[in-house]
Amino acid sequence: MAVGTVYLYFRNKHEVYTAVALDIESTIAAVFQDPALFHLPFEETLDAMVDAIFRESHTHRDLMALLQIDLRSSEEVLQHKHTNERVTQAIAAIVLAFPLEIHEICCNV
Repeated sequence: MAVGTVYLYFRNKHEVYTAVALDIESTIAAVFQDPALFHLPFEETLDAMVDAIFRESHTHRDLMALLQIDLRSSEEVLQHKHTNERVTQAIAAIVLAFPLEIHEICCNV
């Protein structure tokens, strides 16, 4: 592939970086939405989530700085917000699946 080919799909370097950052965030959201997490005991679910995040971070360690990218357009902000909402919804689903365990953690602090 020629060096300039990427610019057939993206207008500039910032769009390339933004696309990579959103892809990493989507991967993390997908990890949290894995149905297998709901079949584990609560503590194993938390461990699996943390392990998955570390695994993804390690796999993409050279790209993790892109998650710090400056979002310039309203479209980029909306894409980022949508991905963050997926992560939030996945975490909320896990919390709702284990209400007694969450209550126990909160009350035994």
